[in-house]
Amino acid sequence: MEVPMFSAALTSQILLFAYFLLISYVNLFPFNNLRHTHTDVYYMDRSLGSIFMVLAPFGFIFNIPILMTVGTALLGLYFLGAVLTWWVPYFSK
Repeated sequence: MEVPMFSAALTSQILLFAYFLLISYVNLFPFNNLRHTHTDVYYMDRSLGSIFMVLAPFGFIFNIPILMTVGTALLGLYFLGAVLTWWVPYFSK
């Protein structure tokens, strides 16, 4: 694997994970309003999301093909979901 492509893949995955942590742990009212989400379901969702989002970077760092493939697919789906549910409503009427 070429070094620039590897660096770009790993960097984008780490940035997406940092974005997930930011919107999950920091109250950015009115965008995510974490003040009213202190339930067990929310904590479980945040924990499972963190575990699944670490799969791809872990796979790329340790060169585990199945984790690279599954993790990248999950991150792609998460990114698509984040764009559709977070950003499209803000920029469209």
